[in-house]
Amino acid sequence: MDYDPEKALEIAEIEHEMDISSTFFVLVTADFYNALSESVGETFRKIDRLGHDIGLHFDTGRYWEAEPNPQELQTRVRSEQTALRALGEFDIVETIAFHNPPSWTLDRQFDGIESTYEPEFFGDIKYESDSLHRWREEPPLQDGKPSRLQILTHPVLWGERDECLEHRIISAQRRLLDRADKCVVERSNIKWDPTNLTDVAR
Repeated sequence: MDYDPEKALEIAEIEHEMDISSTFFVLVTADFYNALSESVGETFRKIDRLGHDIGLHFDTGRYWEAEPNPQELQTRVRSEQTALRALGEFDIVETIAFHNPPSWTLDRQFDGIESTYEPEFFGDIKYESDSLHRWREEPPLQDGKPSRLQILTHPVLWGERDECLEHRIISAQRRLLDRADKCVVERSNIKWDPTNLTDVAR
């Protein structure tokens, strides 16, 4: 969940209707949303109530340029998991997903940490991802559905009409600004009028 929790909820609702359960990994250090805010926390709770799991999306780049020692890594991961649990009313899975995973996180295990990129879930089974708005293989699963498969998707990249990656990100930024505008207005006790926003606020 890199950009937009509301888009993640849309995907969660669609998957629920299709009797699919997924794990949604949350960035505690996201630039585009505040994972610890009440409104975003409620979005996570809605996803949980639909039968999906919530886990930590851990961004190593927030802390290190190179591989840290194992204890540092474990301490930071545990700290962010604790912050996410503080939202309450839902459990989080122990497994984490690395955000923009550097090469040292791939196809290996870490003491005290279970990752979606360790061999059991990555190297030893089929892995498909839509990162950067494209599948690793075009079309995906062209050789048929394997017995075990991990699929990584990014809700912000999907919509009702076809758009390029740049337009998807711009749309996410606009939704973020709209939510920020509304929040400021509500906290200022001003009547909300989305047609009366200046271009500067955009």
